[in-house]
Amino acid sequence: MRLQLTRLENDIRRVNVRLATIERSLEVIAAALVGASDKAADADINAVVAKLLRERFGA
Repeated sequence: MRLQLTRLENDIRRVNVRLATIERSLEVIAAALVGASDKAADADINAVVAKLLRERFGA
């Protein structure tokens, strides 16, 4: 009985390690997505500003 409990405890530890790894991976992915959306937003803003400047000053 004690051996079964030890095996279950070890299995639970392994699962917890895997879950922690997945959690860290998701955090990295989320940060990358936020960075990508920020860059896209910056590009959109830059395009709008450039268009307004061209319209206003004919450049």
